[in-house]
Amino acid sequence: MNRKPVFIWMVSLLFLVLCIQTAHSDIYMKQKQHTDAMQIMGQSQPAEDIISETWMTANKMVVINPKQKIIIDMVKKTITMANHESKTYNTMPLDFSQAKTENNQDMAAMQQMMGQMKMKMTVTPTNERKKISQWNCRKYNQTLEMDMGAMKTATKAEIWASPDIKIDKNMYAKYTASTMAMMPGMSQNMEAMIKEAEKIDGVQVYSSQTVEMMGQTIKSNTELLEYKEGTAPANVFDIPKNYKKAEMFR
Repeated sequence: MNRKPVFIWMVSLLFLVLCIQTAHSDIYMKQKQHTDAMQIMGQSQPAEDIISETWMTANKMVVINPKQKIIIDMVKKTITMANHESKTYNTMPLDFSQAKTENNQDMAAMQQMMGQMKMKMTVTPTNERKKISQWNCRKYNQTLEMDMGAMKTATKAEIWASPDIKIDKNMYAKYTASTMAMMPGMSQNMEAMIKEAEKIDGVQVYSSQTVEMMGQTIKSNTELLEYKEGTAPANVFDIPKNYKKAEMFR
């Protein structure tokens, strides 16, 4: 089994779990994401800066950047990742136990590993405050631990969030609960994780993260450039035209 796409898939899911704290009905965010140089599966990756755009509605979420488009559909209960370089896409159920590939042996091994996953998140508010761009912010320290037996991941984040940007906490709770309940290992800790996330008052304006996964260290930071409420474009959740469906773990 090729573990590199699995690694990338897990990093993408971690990003979505961390970002979902700002879920709201029909909001738009533009963010600048910086990732330090790193090693992935023995290959060197240079530092990079990318601009990503996110739309969130009551039932869908999409993250778009120059490399990929990630779509979560809460009605169909699927996550779709489109790769702009290869012009391919793959769709997986949010409930990983329902996933299927051409190689059933590989998928069975992955499902067994994912079925062992346990997650724990802790958020600690601090008294530190400062203004970032036009927003008044407060600092929060967050840890996210993921245990899948042989694979363990620890994410430490410093989050600056602003109460100046109001969010719908009921919508957030609904979206977060639904997503976590579908992912293996999350449902048993769902209520505790939601309680921790609700300690963050407002929307994340700036955050820096360090992820330790499979012997790799990934350092990154995310800065909010624009935030607005509005109506998501009708086609923003579509798969790009002429993209071909590809096998997930190849």
